[in-house]
Amino acid sequence: MINNNNNNDFKVNLLLCDDNDNYRTFLAESLYNRNPIFHIDEANNPDTAISKLKNERFHFAVIDLTFSSEINAGDKIAQFVYDKCPATKCVFLTAHTKTSSSMWPSTYQLLLRAKSVVKSDKDIRDDAKAIEECVKKSTGINLILKVFLDISEKDLLGLKLKENSTNEKRNEIEEILRKLFTDMEWINAKPLERKGYSGALLLKVKPGMKRLNSREWVVKIDTLERINVESNNYNLHVLPSRFPMVPYSLGASKSFSYGV
Repeated sequence: MINNNNNNDFKVNLLLCDDNDNYRTFLAESLYNRNPIFHIDEANNPDTAISKLKNERFHFAVIDLTFSSEINAGDKIAQFVYDKCPATKCVFLTAHTKTSSSMWPSTYQLLLRAKSVVKSDKDIRDDAKAIEECVKKSTGINLILKVFLDISEKDLLGLKLKENSTNEKRNEIEEILRKLFTDMEWINAKPLERKGYSGALLLKVKPGMKRLNSREWVVKIDTLERINVESNNYNLHVLPSRFPMVPYSLGASKSFSYGV
């Protein structure tokens, strides 16, 4: 396993599934050297891969389609990902298997669903670069972007996000911000004292990059259901009572909501 020791940084969790120990180890090192955002775990057989997928959340599973120990073993892993881990995307490594209709039907369909196919090359660093590009295109996450999230555990406790612990919620918020501001090189985000009607988290966000003065934004983060309830309640109870309409500013030039 290769991991950045800074627990405050957002990670892209990636599982490498390949039975060639030398190739897998060097590929993991190459990926991490390209970008320390990768948190890499490894599996050298389908059973180990499936066991890890059951117990951990991975953004990506990089799968060799042909294991020497079992014919079409990669398809077995990919089928498990498709059935049990819908949030995990597959990237397929293959030097021999062709992506054509002559393949096993389930494998061919999974390749189409994943839409990320990497052909192995002698130069493992090229494979690492290709995998990194797949991650960027599939997630819309800027992998070099730095997020400075000045938020306390108290601000996170009331959030009804998918994750439970405060660290998991913090990582999820950072992932949302990365997806919203993919062209920026860094983000500074602080919570506003005023919360949304449903108790949603309001963040004052200022993204930036070199030689560019970016505008500030207000981002509202909560579950999609709660944001929809808030919007309906606002239209039913708040909006009719506000006459004449007076624009209300939160100190930012733009605002939008993100439901999860």
